[in-house]
Amino acid sequence: MADLFIDGSSSATLIGLTNGLCRTLPSRAPSDGVVFHAIQELLEISHLSLQDLSSIAAGSGPGSHTGTRAIAAIAKGLALGLKKPFKLFPSLLLFLPQSKGALGTSLPTKSGQFHVLTYDTLTLQVMHNGLMSSDALDALKPSLDAFGYDYSPCHLANFIKATASSSLNTSLDYLNFP
Repeated sequence: MADLFIDGSSSATLIGLTNGLCRTLPSRAPSDGVVFHAIQELLEISHLSLQDLSSIAAGSGPGSHTGTRAIAAIAKGLALGLKKPFKLFPSLLLFLPQSKGALGTSLPTKSGQFHVLTYDTLTLQVMHNGLMSSDALDALKPSLDAFGYDYSPCHLANFIKATASSSLNTSLDYLNFP
C-alpha cells in the first residue's frame, strides 16, 4: 500500500508515492492522459495497482492557480473513481530545506507579504502555513533549524521517506497536514 500525491503548483508537475518513488513532468498543467500514464508507470515500478493506493493527495498551493486546480481535479476525480480518501497538502512542503528539525520556507506574494510554511520533522507537525510580513518572517527565522527554498524533484517523496520511522506507517496520514 502507498499514498499517491500530485502537485502542479510550480513550473513542473510532481507525481509521487509515499514509498519514495516519484516523477516530474515538465509542464505545470499537463493533460490528464500524461498524468495518468506517469501514475501507471510509478505503480508498475512499485508492483502496485490503483486499487493498492491508500489515498490520493493534491498540492493545495500556493503557486500556479491553473496548475493547482488542474491537478486537484485530476486527483479528486481519481480518488472518487477509486473510492479512496482525497487529501490536500501544502505545496510548500516541496520546498523545505532537506534537513531535520524545525524547517521553514517562503514565497513572496504580490502584496509584499510572504506565504510561509514551517514544519517540525521531529513532531511531524505543520507549525505555520500562511501569510507573514517581512518583519515577522525575519523574527521567525532565528527560531528555525533551517530556512530556505530548496526545491528539488521528488523532494516530498524523499521527505516522507526520511521522516518515517519503523514505528510509523509511511503514510500521508501521520504528517498531519492542515
